[in-house]
Amino acid sequence: MAVFAILLPVTSRPAAGAPYAPPGAAAVDALVGRLDTLAAGLAAVGADHTVTVTVGLDADDGALGGDAALAPFASVGLPASRLTFAPPLTGRLCAMWNALAAAAVEAPPLPALAEVAPPPPTYLLLLGDDVVLRGPAAGWGDSLVADFAAAAAAGAPRDAGVVAAVDETFPGFPTFPVLHASHVGAFGGRLLPPEFDGANQGGDPYLWELYARLGAATFATDFTVANTVGGNAVSADAAPPRYARRGPAGGRCGTVAALDRDEAALRSYLSARDGVPPPPVPRMDVVVPCWRVDPAFIRRICTLPLPPRAAATTFIIIVDNPDHPRVPAVVALEAELWATARRRVRVRVNDRNVGVSASRNRGLREATAPHVLFLDDDVIPDAGLLHAYADALAASAADAPPSAARGGAPPPRRAFAGLVRFPPATTAFAAALVVTRLVYFFGAAADSPTVPWGVTANLLLPAAALGEDPFDTDAPAGGGGEDVLVCARLASAADGAAWPLLSVPAAVVVHPWWEGGRRCYRHFAGWSAGDGRLADLLPAHTYRSLPNGPELLLLVAAAAPVWVAARGGGGVVEALSAAAAVVAVDVALAGAVTARPRRAAVADGRVRLPPSGWVGTVAAAVEAAAVLWAVDGGRLVGHVGRGRLWTHVGRRFDWWLGSLPAAVVAERRRAAVLCGGVLAVWGGLAGARWLWA
Repeated sequence: MAVFAILLPVTSRPAAGAPYAPPGAAAVDALVGRLDTLAAGLAAVGADHTVTVTVGLDADDGALGGDAALAPFASVGLPASRLTFAPPLTGRLCAMWNALAAAAVEAPPLPALAEVAPPPPTYLLLLGDDVVLRGPAAGWGDSLVADFAAAAAAGAPRDAGVVAAVDETFPGFPTFPVLHASHVGAFGGRLLPPEFDGANQGGDPYLWELYARLGAATFATDFTVANTVGGNAVSADAAPPRYARRGPAGGRCGTVAALDRDEAALRSYLSARDGVPPPPVPRMDVVVPCWRVDPAFIRRICTLPLPPRAAATTFIIIVDNPDHPRVPAVVALEAELWATARRRVRVRVNDRNVGVSASRNRGLREATAPHVLFLDDDVIPDAGLLHAYADALAASAADAPPSAARGGAPPPRRAFAGLVRFPPATTAFAAALVVTRLVYFFGAAADSPTVPWGVTANLLLPAAALGEDPFDTDAPAGGGGEDVLVCARLASAADGAAWPLLSVPAAVVVHPWWEGGRRCYRHFAGWSAGDGRLADLLPAHTYRSLPNGPELLLLVAAAAPVWVAARGGGGVVEALSAAAAVVAVDVALAGAVTARPRRAAVADGRVRLPPSGWVGTVAAAVEAAAVLWAVDGGRLVGHVGRGRLWTHVGRRFDWWLGSLPAAVVAERRRAAVLCGGVLAVWGGLAGARWLWA
């Protein structure tokens, strides 16, 4: 037999606000009617089980004086008791739940309308006074006991865990958890940690996530509820809250720290109780900023095969193009995929276009897992993507110090970079992107066991090391350097254990070529205009070099008026020849530098273009130079916009973050060859003109 202790805060408040204003008789009658309906549903627990109810009331709630809030339960034979909460606990729902749980588990008060104390509970069920039990019609206790037994059979710790009711109002969100009563003993009489003492939001997903990290959180098979007054806080037509919403102390970072701490405590408790530590669970959530609003791509991501014991994975889609006509189709995936596949999909729509960084930050705030996988909305993931990352997480846990493996603190959370592949390049522009290595870091995971940073098209990061809003919202809306900045800051977070990133070459996504491989120089210029800020944000990773092509042309343009004026209006030809020398030498150098990578790319199939002789070779050199000029020129434009142009001429950012000094040497050598070549060509042209004259 199981005993279900119902923890039930009750209020007659019509909406958030102070001071409390007593509702009218009709509102009180409606509340009592809801309690009558709830009591009738709870009474159908099943013949072998018992239900007790502990009601929490605000001390100033005059409309529910006496036993008005208890009578509906007593009328159907359910023992009910009451706790009252005076300020400052008024409206602090999580603190109320703590007190209700302690009362139900440790010292159950004698029910006001009963003569004997209730038995100690087996499970705690957190409900609200606006909840209606939808099913099953009878025997819901049998169903929940079976769900806990199934979780234990699948590897969850015995006599522990959470089974969340299926909330019709908010599919896939664990709003009303059923918790094994052992939890209160494991945490010294508390249901929720101190970070939640002033909160009335976030308690249910916290409990869910805590046990999901042990593989002990699941949704009920058929125990279904509906939230008739509150519910979906993000819906435009949702009823206003009856208390002003307050989250846990410390925001996202406070919640993540509490989860890591309490996971360690729970593992230690279960290890001591059972004699064996709970095995690690590959726990991750997926965040996808969505600008293109293509339901087919989003569906493909959200239906990826899940690793074993990873049913808690949540796919968080942040739509950043709210006026797109396909937004309703993407939003509909949330309910559809829950109904058809029990996939936890959460779709949020920004009020306006805020950019990819702000969207990722919002998605991160919605995530609760210790690791968050960031994907782009246009990638095509390999079916084994999540399995590959789960294997990487398991391998990382296996490499943890023995003290962590015994059930103490969780192992250090590492960061992981997956592999982003492109289709074979079949256009000159796409081929130029390959041979100039502008897209090298998309696929860097294939070349090295560790990388300094990864692109957010396929990047798994530890939530605790990221900070509150880690993605730089000052970056361009379409992105530009924010992924480098996030990864670089991992090195300075805590003890730097998350950096460098571990490569996971088996975690593969395919990224289509931008604009189908057609020329889009502006796209890359926009990227570099944003990533030029890295030199200011990460000055330790900068170095000096001779000017590149656009910088040399800028210097020629700046010096030309002075030169022409000094020559009394002459010298125009010399200035133009200097500019021509810069362009010609840079094109020739681009052709020379990319010749070998081009042959290699053709040989391994990354570039598929028909042979075109020396004309094609020259055209390839021009295309490569044009791509590089778009990037370097865009960076100059960004510096101009920030008022930092002349201080940044010749200042370079080390994309390897100090992990490959040879890359700095190569860049400096290339710049030296360019400047030397320009001087030689310009000097030769000047000498030829002198001889001709």
